[in-house]
Amino acid sequence: MKNLKDYYQILLIGFVNWVETLGYSNSIQTASKAITGDFLMFLQSSSVKEISLVKLANTERYLEQLKVRENRRLGGGLTGAYINKHISILKLFGKFLMNVHGVYLPVKMQYLSQEKTETAVLTVEEVKSLFEATDETVLGYRDRMMLAVYYGCGLRRTEGVKLTVRDVLLHERVLIVRSPKNKVERKVPIATSMFPYFYAWLVEVRPYLLVGRTNKLFLTVDGAGLKRGESLYLRLKYLQDVCDSDSIKYKDIGLHTLRHSIATHLLHNGMKLSFIQRFLGHSTRDSTAIYTHIEKKYSNGL
Repeated sequence: MKNLKDYYQILLIGFVNWVETLGYSNSIQTASKAITGDFLMFLQSSSVKEISLVKLANTERYLEQLKVRENRRLGGGLTGAYINKHISILKLFGKFLMNVHGVYLPVKMQYLSQEKTETAVLTVEEVKSLFEATDETVLGYRDRMMLAVYYGCGLRRTEGVKLTVRDVLLHERVLIVRSPKNKVERKVPIATSMFPYFYAWLVEVRPYLLVGRTNKLFLTVDGAGLKRGESLYLRLKYLQDVCDSDSIKYKDIGLHTLRHSIATHLLHNGMKLSFIQRFLGHSTRDSTAIYTHIEKKYSNGL
């Protein structure tokens, strides 16, 4: 009789390697490992001895478990978006099983409907308060670099995490962005107000923090290259908590909020939509057009 734990662990490793080989983003790779690992542990606890023996009832029972499971980190129930991510990863796992092992995984889960929420946008004053909440520690310098990248240059989360020192052309005051979303490289100007944060991090702090030979722009406090954006997100939430702005404390913000905010502020200040489209790296004008609606609300006091 095979060891179920080892059997499912080998299957998981194969799936994670497959996802990486196909070039999926780091966030998808991370989610694939965590979510599929959770699902396989569920099968193991259900004494399903072969992946080929998984029935529709097993996957449906797993979904029902998610719907009633408590959020382990924050408390309360799991969001629809979080459950939908599980469904998406399990469908990807099903593709792996069929393509590599010739095994059909019965995943017929329907994505949960989600209520549309308003896109959070910060005011110029709120963004200023985030900058002012930073300190003179190593993390403080990295915090200002984070704000300069995600607000000043309007990058997506994964774009910022993947930046290398070679992507920052200080002498040209330009940032090279190699977008994982549409595979198009773009140049983003570094605003005069943001340039000191780039310079301070790259010239005065990063060289002394660096351990090893990584060329990643963002480093951990131990000097290694930053691989994911979670620690940057947590630092942003920290700045939100300690800054002097009372209004920002009631907003649900993340790194993408900084991108939404700079786009809204540029439009509010009269920049053409076509320029903002290039600035953000949108492949179509429709993606940028949403900011006309957001800007109207912003002009009316959000």
